[in-house]
Amino acid sequence: MTELIALHPAHHRKLRVDPDQVEAHSASVRMMPVVISEFLKAATQFPLLLTKNADSGFFTAIALCGFEEGENLFWRQGEWDALYVPLNVQRQPFFAGRPQQSAKDRSDTGHDFVLCIDPESPSLGSEKGEALFDAAGAPTPYLQSMQDILAQLVAGEAATRAFIEKLVHYKLLTRLALEITLDDGEQMKVQGVYTIDEDALEAAPIAVIDELRQQGHLPALYAMIVSLGHIFALVQRKNKMMAQAGQWFQPDPAQSAS
Repeated sequence: MTELIALHPAHHRKLRVDPDQVEAHSASVRMMPVVISEFLKAATQFPLLLTKNADSGFFTAIALCGFEEGENLFWRQGEWDALYVPLNVQRQPFFAGRPQQSAKDRSDTGHDFVLCIDPESPSLGSEKGEALFDAAGAPTPYLQSMQDILAQLVAGEAATRAFIEKLVHYKLLTRLALEITLDDGEQMKVQGVYTIDEDALEAAPIAVIDELRQQGHLPALYAMIVSLGHIFALVQRKNKMMAQAGQWFQPDPAQSAS
């Protein structure tokens, strides 16, 4: 695993980020982590689900991007094919680090985290792309926008965790049996994902619904339910990809005749 390093103008004054390479980080990510603040936007295109860590038992909110390991059906012809690009894609190759781990190297970002980079990212270089620091060593508008995105993610992780804890507490989650049959007859299963238990939600006491409403959780909850319809669109993307792949491998009739 790559070791992240703290970004600092003294060491990275000439560093640049190539925007054309940023989204490529997620070309093979089939489950993209999302935070509650982006649920309403993400729900317009992605199925929003939860996955459970087998060791810790904790849930993570994700946007489903593919059915097979290493498959992102929203990555087409070298770019994201989606109106909304999740924050965890936009922020590459930047990460939020813990201040106590890199206190001596941290720069003043105005946020409660250390801005870190993946030094092995192909989007980083010194010749092409967006500059991170100006001639005086101050963050450029581009770098400030990345700091803001990371701040949204850091705050969003806590809010998302609180949301999920309520769903678990009131037993509003159910395992999703996702079984798919493609146009060519191939059958696929996506296991280990969870969604809202609509029957449990319907039977929940008014006091529970009122609590969820007061805490601002209902929009995200309903966004998850509505987003399930995008599973059909994801299947359509898969079928289209398979059909195109089949066309590429069709033998040339002229060569066959000869």
